[in-house]
This record gives sequence, structure tokens and C-alpha cells, in this order.
Amino acid sequence: MGPLLKRPFASLFFLVILALFTLPLTACGAHNSARGVAYGTASSASTSYISANAALAECNNVNTTINLTGQVSTYYQAGVFVPNILLLNVTAAPQQLFSSSTASIEIVPYSESTSGAKTYGPASDFLFMDKLTGQMTSNPIGNLSYATIQAALKQLGLTSSIPASEFFSRVYVVILGMDTTYDAATVEYFDSTSGAGPLSQSNFLLPIFYANPAVYAQYKPVADLEQLHPFWSYQSSGYSDAQFGQLDNQICQQMSTGGRVPASVGDMDGVDMVSASQYLKGFLHTAAGARFDHSNFMARAWVRYGLPVWQKVRAVIRLL
Repeated sequence: MGPLLKRPFASLFFLVILALFTLPLTACGAHNSARGVAYGTASSASTSYISANAALAECNNVNTTINLTGQVSTYYQAGVFVPNILLLNVTAAPQQLFSSSTASIEIVPYSESTSGAKTYGPASDFLFMDKLTGQMTSNPIGNLSYATIQAALKQLGLTSSIPASEFFSRVYVVILGMDTTYDAATVEYFDSTSGAGPLSQSNFLLPIFYANPAVYAQYKPVADLEQLHPFWSYQSSGYSDAQFGQLDNQICQQMSTGGRVPASVGDMDGVDMVSASQYLKGFLHTAAGARFDHSNFMARAWVRYGLPVWQKVRAVIRLL
């Protein structure tokens, strides 16, 4: 009998393990093939691992074609990070929001697996929070408009204190429903006199993301998302990872004109990235150096069940 026939069980076991190893890696490689690199395939630690000390961006700029600008940040409640809520500080807004009953703005989150392949969630609901008192409106609303601004002024007791045009100078927008599987969001501007569709759409990355654009590109190799990074144009600047973190901290400081929102500076800095992966939209490390997307069921199953077995098998093979 030949050597393979003498060890049929061992040969079959090896083939099964090899198939398990190949299937999820093949799927993940195809997922990112548009960049010409098979991300998700096993490689050396130096190219597959992102440092646990990589700076995280908790804030981002929001710029749109409709003159809605500001900053968006992570949200903390009583010092505890709330991953599905964001805080929006509006520094400029279309005049129509203060004068027209037909204009409105919605924010729609989405995930993007490859450039152009967006999966949208439902439009976000909002609450409003007084910057001075912390008082918050109680009823979520689905858009920013003349009607919702007037209602918020009344509920917060600000009708006689400030004109509607100064609403956003006094009030934060609390964005609800920002599930951590989403990568970015679209700001959509509507005017009911011009039809049902949005007249303008502008996108921004949702915090938390990596402050260094090169690290973010390694984590999420999707060209459309990479170009939304606030520091994408600084890739050749020579800035260190820490300097990119400082740049993002400046955006956080702009949200409160010198203070810092969120006020929990340092809470997420230097945190172990494996533990924080639930907040980083599909990020996962494996001991083999592979990187998978959480949305891939086979990849998750492989990491949890197949990888430990494969490592043992590989160790045995090396001894043969």
C-alpha cells in the first residue's frame, strides 16, 4: 500500500482543514480585489497587523454642497461611550431651514464594501441638546427643518432667548441610530416644491475611525471611503500617527471653541484594537495575520473555530 493509503484519515483531515482555510480567505480576497491587493490573505505580521496604539479619530468635519458645515463626534453619556449615537455641531446651515416650510435635511448612514457598493440604513432620527444646560428634547424627529427647529426652541425654552437663525449656535444635534456597522453617512437636502428626491447629497466618515489616513486605508481599503478621510490629502505630509491624532483632536476642540467634545480625552487612546474592534465597523485581527470583515459569516466562523485547529495542524506539518 502507498503511504497515502496507509494514512487515509490524516490525508482527509488535512484536505478538510485546507478547504476551510481557503474558502474564507478566497472570499475576502475577492472582496478587496479592486485595489489590486488580496487583503484578507494571510501575510506577515508587519503588513497585516495594525498597531494597538494606532491613533483613533473620535471627531470629523462635515462639509456639504448646501452650506451645512460643522463637526461630528462620538457621544458619551455620564462618561460612558455610547457607540450608536453621534453628536453634531452645526457651524453653518442653509438659510432655508430658518425661513422655508418646504426645505429639510436628512442624514442617512451607509456601509460600503467596495467603491460604489453602498448599503444604506434608514434615515437617522435626531434629538436636540442645549449646549449650556445639557437639556435635551424628548421626542426623536426625522429631519432638520423649519418646523423641527421651531418645535425644539419651544421645548428647550429658548423661543424668547434666541432667534431661530442662532439655533445651532446654542444647540447640538444628537444623531441616533448610528449602528457601528456603518462606515459613513450622506447628508441629503430636500425641497418639497422640487420633487420627492434629494436636491443635494454629501458624505462624511462616521467616527470612530483611524486618524492616520494610511492606517485607515489598510483597515478599510475602499477608495470612496479613503477619500472621505479628513486628512486624506495629507498622506505625503510625513506626519506621524500621533500627529494625525493631534489633528483630529483639534477638530474635537472646535466643537466647543477651545474645550473638547467629547470631554473623555484619552478614553479610547491606546486601547487594545482587538477589544475595540466592535466600534471599528468590521475590523478583526487573527493570530495568522489575516484580516476579515465582520459581515462575512464564513470569516467569523473560521477565526473562531477553524483557525485554532489549523494552527495546530500547521505545527504538526512542520515537524514532518
